[in-house]
Amino acid sequence: MNRSAVLTEDAVRRVRARVAVGHTRTAVARELGVSLSTISRVCSRSLWKHVTDPPEHSGLLRAANVRIRVEGTPAEIDTKPEGA
Repeated sequence: MNRSAVLTEDAVRRVRARVAVGHTRTAVARELGVSLSTISRVCSRSLWKHVTDPPEHSGLLRAANVRIRVEGTPAEIDTKPEGA
């Protein structure tokens, strides 16, 4: 990991999952104190390419990539698998 990196690998996974369920990139960037450009590059995988998503998020992220609309507000949607 780059010593000057603000995000960790776990944070990168959470960013991708949160954006996939409908959180705006702007809101995620503000909460983490990074630029919108950083969040966009994390989501497009031009940054942190080597970070893989956990299996429980793979279907969620695939769905987001094909632009399937999720019902509910981002606050109502939990990214954790049921029973976890």
